[in-house]
Amino acid sequence: NGLLADMWEFVNIPGTEVEPLIEWLLQNGVKVEALEPLGSTRHVFTHIEWRMKCYRIVTYDRSPMFTWKTARQIHEQCAIPSAFRYLVDRVPYQGGKE
Repeated sequence: NGLLADMWEFVNIPGTEVEPLIEWLLQNGVKVEALEPLGSTRHVFTHIEWRMKCYRIVTYDRSPMFTWKTARQIHEQCAIPSAFRYLVDRVPYQGGKE
């Protein structure tokens, strides 16, 4: 149920600063090895506007709190809402090679 029911959603938290994001990830079992800015975007629903700062997070700790996908899986198997299409377009992937 809900706005993005049965669709793949990237981790997202409210706020605009990087430090709270890293802190939140650590609290949820994800040690950040690298953080790469991907840019900013916004998405307007009929009743709400999301303004998003996007990052690619490199980690070697796959916390069981999350479902992990490869770039290939994201591109080929996941239903992605248009709000997150900006991010998918920035996930490195060359049609079968990651």
